[in-house]
Amino acid sequence: MELTALLQQLVAEIPHGLEIALAAINATRANKMSAQVLNNKLNPYYPADQLNESQTEAIIRVHNLYLQVSQFYASKANAVVFVLPAVSENRINVSEAFMDITRELGEACADYQTAYGDKQITRKEFKKIARGFDDVVSSVARAKAIVEAGVK
Repeated sequence: MELTALLQQLVAEIPHGLEIALAAINATRANKMSAQVLNNKLNPYYPADQLNESQTEAIIRVHNLYLQVSQFYASKANAVVFVLPAVSENRINVSEAFMDITRELGEACADYQTAYGDKQITRKEFKKIARGFDDVVSSVARAKAIVEAGVK
């Protein structure tokens, strides 16, 4: 039910989103679905008619909603989803990537130690620490992408 509500919201935000979703669903069907039926299937408060797996996948695929759906479910699991950066093979330097991770982690830990010096962390200090850990995660993602780019 929650996925249906998310898809309804995302499709509504895309210009001609419903028509595009309908065309993607109907591309694989012998009996064509009407816009009204798709509207009913996207309505989370209309439980009599729901999207099946192939219809859901068609909507996600045609609108490239993979990241939004992944982030939605990650938030339910208290997890994080991020996209690996594209890395060209001629820019591969694994040692540099690992040193970046170490540097970012050291800076984040130093920010924490400074903030916790008085045994209290303010909202402003927390934001700085959080940015530091976001930088660590970004560095790890970059390193993973660099290693993956070198895979033959």
